[in-house]
Amino acid sequence: MENPLTVPPAAAASKDPVDQKLGVWRERLVDLTKRNPLLGLNRARTTKIQVLTPTIDELFTMVVIDEDALKMPFARKGAPKPLSKKGAVAPPAAPTLAPSALSTSDPAGAENEPVLSVMPAVDQDVPPVIPEAQADSSATPTSPAPEDAVTPAPDSGPIPSTLGLEDEPAAVWIVTPGDVTLDVDDAQLFSKLRRLRDNSRTTVAERGVTTLHLTLGTVTWTDPVLGESKAPLVLVPCSLERSGADRPLTLVPTDDEPTVNPALAILVRERTGKVLPEFPEEPTPETLREMIVAVTAMLGEGYLVSEEAWLGTFSFETLAMWRDLGVMAPQARQNPVVQSFAKIVPAQPPDGSEALGNDLDVLEPKVQAPLMVLPADSSQYEALILGRRGKNLLVNGPPGTGKSQTITNIIADTLANGQTVLFVSAKSAALEVVHERLRKLGLGQFVLEAHSTQSGRMRIMDDLKETLRAAGSAKDVNLEEARLRYMQVRDRLNLAVRELHATREPMGVSVYTGLGRYAKRIGAPDVAAALPWPDLTLVTPAELQTCVDALAAIQAEKAVYDARATHPWRGCVVQDAGLASTERVVGALTALRTGAAEITAAWTTVAPVLGEASTRTVADLQGMREALALLADAQALPAGWESDDPTTLATRAATLRDAAERATVAQEARAAFAEHASGTDYAAAATLLQEGAA
Repeated sequence: MENPLTVPPAAAASKDPVDQKLGVWRERLVDLTKRNPLLGLNRARTTKIQVLTPTIDELFTMVVIDEDALKMPFARKGAPKPLSKKGAVAPPAAPTLAPSALSTSDPAGAENEPVLSVMPAVDQDVPPVIPEAQADSSATPTSPAPEDAVTPAPDSGPIPSTLGLEDEPAAVWIVTPGDVTLDVDDAQLFSKLRRLRDNSRTTVAERGVTTLHLTLGTVTWTDPVLGESKAPLVLVPCSLERSGADRPLTLVPTDDEPTVNPALAILVRERTGKVLPEFPEEPTPETLREMIVAVTAMLGEGYLVSEEAWLGTFSFETLAMWRDLGVMAPQARQNPVVQSFAKIVPAQPPDGSEALGNDLDVLEPKVQAPLMVLPADSSQYEALILGRRGKNLLVNGPPGTGKSQTITNIIADTLANGQTVLFVSAKSAALEVVHERLRKLGLGQFVLEAHSTQSGRMRIMDDLKETLRAAGSAKDVNLEEARLRYMQVRDRLNLAVRELHATREPMGVSVYTGLGRYAKRIGAPDVAAALPWPDLTLVTPAELQTCVDALAAIQAEKAVYDARATHPWRGCVVQDAGLASTERVVGALTALRTGAAEITAAWTTVAPVLGEASTRTVADLQGMREALALLADAQALPAGWESDDPTTLATRAATLRDAAERATVAQEARAAFAEHASGTDYAAAATLLQEGAA
C-alpha cells in the first residue's frame, strides 16, 4: 500500500476546482512512497556506497566548510593468481574481507599503502591488467585477518565457491586507499564508483541537474505504510572527477548549496506537523552537529538519528515546485492561466479576439510589432506579435522548425522594452541553445544562468558583477534612428513584394504567377515562330486560350507529324470528303490490299532471284512488269541462270537467237521438200536436198 498523503488535508478536502487541481499537481511533483530513495536508503535500487571513514563531522568540515576534494580508493586488477587444485579448499582470502581487515597490522604506517585482496574472478569493467612485477612497489599483501573478521560483503550475495576448480586463476586486486574508506567489495569498487560518476554526468548533461550527493546523517523509523525506512538527513551536492584513466576518482563539492532532505522534511511535516530545521546559508563547523541534536530532540521516540554517511544519486528538483504551489495557492486561484488549466475558462478573452490581420508587415516595430534579432517566417512572426501583446502562447512544432529561434527573438524584444524574462526548460540542452544564440548576438551579458550547476551562489554573484561592469562600459546607440531606418527598408521591400503579387490586367495574373509558369517551361524546346498578336499587353485570356487550344490540337497529331516523310497520305489534298468519294477510296484501297496479298503469295517463286517483296516499292514493281511477263511466258530456264554474269547470259542469248533462225530455215525447207515429194517431182526434191546440205 502506497502513502497517498502528499498534500495538506485542507487542500485535499477543498471543493474549489483550482485547489483540487493544485492538489493533483502537487501529488505528481513529490513522491512519498517506497520507491523514493530519499525515504528508503535500505530499499533503494540505485547505486549507493556507505562511507565508513572519516566521521560525518570530519566529512562536513572537509567538503562543506573547507570545500576540499576527497580522493576515492582506487582498485586495479593485477596479474591472475592460480587457485588450489581440484578438490582442494580455497584459501581463506577468497571471501570478501570486512573493512577492518583491509588494513595492515600497522594502521599508521599503512595509511597510503596499497592493499592486496585475492577475490574470485568477476567479470567487471576495470582498468587494464597490471602484472605483479609492474605493480606499485609500495603494495603489500594484506595481513591475515582475524577469524571473526571474515564476513560476506553487504548486498554481495553468497560467497562464491572455489571447490571443483582446476588451475583457474583468481583476480588479484590492488587497492590504493584514498581519503575515505568505502563499504564495498574490492571487485566492485571500480564499477560502482564509475556507475555513480556516469549516472550523475548524464543527468547534468541532459537535465542540468546534479544528482550525486554525499549524505551526512540518517533518520530511521518504522511505520505501517512505508515499513522500516532509512532516509538521509543532509545532502551535499558533489561530482566525481578524474584526471586520467589510471588515476583515482576525486569527490568534488559543486557550487550548489547543501540542503536538508526535502522529501524527509515534507514527510515529517505531513505526518507529525513538525518542521525540520533548514540548512543555513553560512554554515559553521558546528552546524551539522547542531542539526543532528535538534532533529533528534524534535522527532523524539520512534525515530533514530544515526551518524552515517552515504554516497549516491538522488533527484528532487520538482520539490521546489511542490513548495511553491502550496505557498502561492492564493495567487494561483486568481491567475487566469491557472484557472484555464483547472477548466474554469472565462466566457471570452478580456480584450476581445486574439486574431491578427492578414498584413502583419504594416505593424510598426517596437510599438505594435517586436524587434527581431533573428529571421522569422510568417508563423514565427505571428507568435512574436502575440507574445509582444502579452498573450499566453503554446508554440508547437517538430525539431528544426525554429522554436528556439522564436524564443531568442522574444527574449531580445523583451529586453529591448526594459523587461525581464524567465526562461525555463526541463532539458538543459534547450537552455544552452538559446543562451548560445543570445551570446553570439552580443546579449550574453544580460543572461543570468540560474539553473542547476550554474546556480551556485558564487557563480551568480560573478555573473552579476560581469553584467554591471559591462553596463558601465556600454556605448550609447540611437535606437530610434535605427528603428526608423529599418522601417524605410522594410517598406521598400514590402512595396516590391506587393508589386510582384499584384494582379495585372487584362490577363488577371501577377508577375509572380507569370514567372512561376515560365520557370516550369524553362526546359522546353524553343519554337521559332511569330506570335499572332502585335501587342502582347493587350491579349485577353480568351484569345490566349484559343491559341492554346490550337496548339493542343496540333500536339495531338504529334505522331503523324513526326512521320510525315513516310506517311502514305503525304502529298494528298482532299477536295471532296463526301460519302461517294470516301466509298471510292475505300474500294480502291480494298482492291489494292487484295492485289498486294496476291503479289505477296506469288512472289515466293521469284524471291530467290528478286529478293523479298517487302524491299520493293510500287514503282519497282511497275519497272519490272515487262521482265516479269517474260518470266511468266518462259517454259523452262537452264539451271543456275539466275546466278550467271551478264556476259555469259548475253552469249547464251546470241546462241539461242542463231539456233532459232536456223530452226526457222530448216522448218521452211522441210515444208518445201514435203511439197515436192508428194508430187513425185523427184528432181526438184533432190535439188532442195543439195541446197540444204550446202
